[in-house]
Amino acid sequence: MIFKRKKTEAELSRREIIAKRRLAVNQAPSGAGESGRARQFQKNRTLVSRTGEPSGSERQAWRNLRQKRRRLIVTLVGVLAGAGMLMLALMQFAGKVQVQTPTPMKEESTSVYVAILNEYFAERPMERFRGLVQEDALQDFFSVKAPEVKTVSITSGTELATATLRLTFREPVAQWSSSDRTYFVDDMGVTFERNFFAPPSVVVKDESNIQAEAGVEVINQRSLGFLGYVVSGFREHGMTVQEVTLPENTLRTMVVHLEGRATTVQMTIDRDAKAQVEEAVQALQYLDGKGEAPGYIIVSVDQQVFYK
Repeated sequence: MIFKRKKTEAELSRREIIAKRRLAVNQAPSGAGESGRARQFQKNRTLVSRTGEPSGSERQAWRNLRQKRRRLIVTLVGVLAGAGMLMLALMQFAGKVQVQTPTPMKEESTSVYVAILNEYFAERPMERFRGLVQEDALQDFFSVKAPEVKTVSITSGTELATATLRLTFREPVAQWSSSDRTYFVDDMGVTFERNFFAPPSVVVKDESNIQAEAGVEVINQRSLGFLGYVVSGFREHGMTVQEVTLPENTLRTMVVHLEGRATTVQMTIDRDAKAQVEEAVQALQYLDGKGEAPGYIIVSVDQQVFYK
């Protein structure tokens, strides 16, 4: 058959009908009444938002102004917040250190402790911010580098990026000289060489006649610590140590001279200082009760007191 008869709409399949109607809609003008509106809202087509406000209208201008104002406020708040955080960081940062002590000190003396603090910060750089300082670690560091320092703390400085290093020092209860060096000891048994207080009244009289070998100190930390506990222990019982003597040919025995008493107390550094002090006090009180005043008492042996 040369000519094919055109199918009527009744003879078309459903799919063919839908395709024919869709083709007719697509070919229609975009603004042609209902068909134009139908084309705008066809399935699977992108909806285009169109406002009825002209671009140069007063309402649009106010809208743009509000957006600019909002962006400006957000930017300003961000700048102020950043400036505040920077200011807080500078207030916490210990860039420059000032030293504060109970009594004024010369700059050359305080520079020693500033150098120690900078050495500490070199090992722990984040602790230059005061809020991150580990106080126990700082105290231990100064105990090794500067044992004469009793307490140490870091507070805010008078200017930005500055900090104040607050120091207190140990007060000696006795001093002990050996060769060309003088040692001090406080009531906690801590020994040091730099003293910022008046010389203590208790002086160790070295009669041991023992010469120090090269590189070896006759006086060790244990003996000094023992001496400090002895002085503070007798003080707690109302007795004052006047002098301490090292007998001949020994460094492990100490003879303690008490103020206002003819009786001396012989002690040894091999026993606990507190226990020996308590036994000596009990023995002296017992002898006072009997009205006796021997030349010396010995408390070197645990729970035994000898006197003559």
